[in-house]
Amino acid sequence: MEYASWTVLVVVVLAVGLAGLLSGCAHLIPRGAVVDEERFLGPAEPPIPATADPRVDHPVLPFAVWGLYFDEEIVLELVDHPTWRMLEVCLVRIRGEEFAFSLDSHRCGRQWVAVDERSEAVAGGFPAPTYRSDLDVQRSEDERRITYEATWTMQSGERIAVSAEVRKPLWSPLQRNGNTMNHSQETALAAIDLQRFRPAKASVTIDGEPARISRLSRSMLVQAAAGLMTDRLVLRAVGEGLEVDNAAGDTTAYRRLEHGGGFDLIAERATADEVWRFAEVDGQQHLQQVTLIQEGREVLRVRFNPALPDLRRPVQGETSSRMVMAINGRPGYVAGTVTVAPGDGGTTVVEVSPEKPSWAAARPVRTVIRFADGVVVQTEVVTPEPWSFGDVACPD
Repeated sequence: MEYASWTVLVVVVLAVGLAGLLSGCAHLIPRGAVVDEERFLGPAEPPIPATADPRVDHPVLPFAVWGLYFDEEIVLELVDHPTWRMLEVCLVRIRGEEFAFSLDSHRCGRQWVAVDERSEAVAGGFPAPTYRSDLDVQRSEDERRITYEATWTMQSGERIAVSAEVRKPLWSPLQRNGNTMNHSQETALAAIDLQRFRPAKASVTIDGEPARISRLSRSMLVQAAAGLMTDRLVLRAVGEGLEVDNAAGDTTAYRRLEHGGGFDLIAERATADEVWRFAEVDGQQHLQQVTLIQEGREVLRVRFNPALPDLRRPVQGETSSRMVMAINGRPGYVAGTVTVAPGDGGTTVVEVSPEKPSWAAARPVRTVIRFADGVVVQTEVVTPEPWSFGDVACPD
């Protein structure tokens, strides 16, 4: 193992900031907020009422959300490997327990999550398929260093071994709105907050053969990642609350909590509490914001102005709202619009169109809401455009 040549680079970065420093790696440079959240949203506008009667009594959720705070993550970008672009070893702490899993990133951007029995529920909220593996992660720490030794067998049968050592303390970058590259671009509108980092001394072998690691992308990170994701949701009322089945067959229960001017729908998930806030105006339910809270930390907040129309009711024409996302409590990381319009066959179509930053703008999200045989919410990322690293076709 060897340390990357970071010493001079990092001193300059911390002194003057990242922008313009690495012209050849501009796509990897974090930035700050893309908008001032309050100015972008503007004063609260009254939601647009619908004139038709509701087709269901329970609230309708217009998309699936995801988010996760990574307490530590070893990130290693491979050089010249024909299949794999990046390997990540992840550690998440929930209610005093530690859970480890890995992320295997194909050159095309598709990701898979290697889990063991303990980490399966924690990693299940990530917008990538999971698979059971013989994952073994050993972490040690002393006054000066954090060390990882990890091994696992990929779905492909390839055997991975990662060794990494990081000096303490980790550093805080001047800009934290990190580029999501092409990772999981088929399945997620994603944003990340790069809270801390430090270069790692690291090595990787694949089936016993050493793999080359980029000198500019071998690090330990502390970060939050969150956004919207592809899924198929089936909604049904349960008492005053709601139950939602997803495409994986998991059921999430939401309880209703009244507040002044409306109500919250709250679900306690394996990793985070999910809170959907609705305003009630003249008997209509308007979605104002959704948040994910992990261990008291607001990993994701999505706000709308005006609040979305009552999705229980047929819409008469297209409406538009401004949308902004905060990640890890830091506002203004993604900004764009949400339109709601009638679709074919009595459906309602919700389009989430990020405008900034560029890597989010490449991942617009469309939801089609159908009301036959219950409420079915189908969300997908719309024709993701290949990012510059997306030069290899994804496997079937």
